[in-house]
Amino acid sequence: MLLSCLVFFAAAAGVVHSQACPAHARTKPVADNTAITTDEGQHDTVLSPVLNPKADPTNLQNIVPSTNVSLNWGSQSSGLVHVSLEMNHPTVLLEEIGAIAAVDCEAASVTITFSRADAFHEAVAGWSADDGFVLVTNHLGNCDADKERGVFLAQGITSDSNTLTVVALGEKTDIKSTAGLTEISFSSIPVHSKRATNLDVNGLTLAHSLSLPHATKLYSYHHDPNVDVHVTADSAALSMGATFSGKLRYSIFKAKLHEMSFDIDAHASVDLVLTTSLTTEFNTTFTYGAPPLTYSIVKVPGIVSLGPALDIAIGVYLAADAGVSVTTNLGAEIANGNFHLDFLDQSRSSATGWKPTFHAAANISEHAAVAIDPYVDITAKLDFQLLGGLVDLSGGMTARPRFNNDFTLNGNQHVNDVNDVNNLNGTWHRQDKGRTHAVARSQGEFAGCAQGLGIKSGFEFSVIAFVTQWWKKTIYSVDVPIADKCYSWA
Repeated sequence: MLLSCLVFFAAAAGVVHSQACPAHARTKPVADNTAITTDEGQHDTVLSPVLNPKADPTNLQNIVPSTNVSLNWGSQSSGLVHVSLEMNHPTVLLEEIGAIAAVDCEAASVTITFSRADAFHEAVAGWSADDGFVLVTNHLGNCDADKERGVFLAQGITSDSNTLTVVALGEKTDIKSTAGLTEISFSSIPVHSKRATNLDVNGLTLAHSLSLPHATKLYSYHHDPNVDVHVTADSAALSMGATFSGKLRYSIFKAKLHEMSFDIDAHASVDLVLTTSLTTEFNTTFTYGAPPLTYSIVKVPGIVSLGPALDIAIGVYLAADAGVSVTTNLGAEIANGNFHLDFLDQSRSSATGWKPTFHAAANISEHAAVAIDPYVDITAKLDFQLLGGLVDLSGGMTARPRFNNDFTLNGNQHVNDVNDVNNLNGTWHRQDKGRTHAVARSQGEFAGCAQGLGIKSGFEFSVIAFVTQWWKKTIYSVDVPIADKCYSWA
């Protein structure tokens, strides 16, 4: 004889409309913490040096060495990664001098030919210091590799006013050896990936979606003919989009991170229907890492590499005191979530705009005390390496919609119509982490439901920030009550 209960509700900003469902369970562990994960792989995008759009190449002041310089990488139309450097030596960016006609590099010298006499004389006057200066080249002549700048530490110069030529004597070096402090910001990055990516003025945008085929098996456990467990996705449509931007300040000389933070603007939707069937009492928690994952490495050679990624995983906590079949439906949507992650100060990390709208349903087929909590983890993260791995960090956020269900079904009456449990507004109490045994729950808290349906149900949503090496913290959470009821037909 089929016994069933059904719950359906929708909520926005905590407003709940409910019909009913679920109670409680805990049995001895059989198979816990199973994980299935796959990865789509990495796709590298190497950015090119681009001229600072604020620079005026006709300004002779650009010839004068300065210890503060700014470099951009990205597309020809915009700088997507901006790097400000405090240099250990006065520095000249040759790309910002419009009066340079040619640049030629040797192992121990750089020859610069000018097209104007005033620019030549400015260089001779400004580059004659005895304590050395740095020249930064940008793909003129043979001075640097494609998509890279060259860095040359000069110790002196010779000049020829007849040819308007200056020869700087010294050696080739790199940013890491000549800069004392770097500040890096990124606001837009072109990413090549098998998944959808967009580039606009707001930043790097990744879009990741997952649609599993009907009846995709997420979890199976078979011990002997008496223990058989399956969790199947009847349907799964999950999606997330995120735009990244951020900033870093790092002292190269002191090897100290002064500031690192980034922002994510995100939207997400979840629609997940699961059917869980088991032949006997059972208790497990598992996670299904849903393929494919979006992942891309964005490189500025010698400066920084960024690995933005979106990961989607489906998880379930399940406990039952008898064989049963349970179907759950979890749906949630976040239209405009904003997230700020501060690597050094977790108190400055924040999440705004994450109020979800949601719907959910559950159905139980047999006499049982059951707890089943399906959830989805949607993670946006950024892997970060500075100066060829000198700083290696990663961090991000996980948005987790979760449907908590505890229910007991007793007696031998058939629930004929969902209207029997319609339009209920109960008070839901969040369950403790240590759940009592399913039988104890049914005989204790739902003792009055000897012939009926005992229900506790609620929607939980949280945003979890993490910096992989240092800390993890829930920075936003909301619990929405659904039902706390006994429906008796005795």
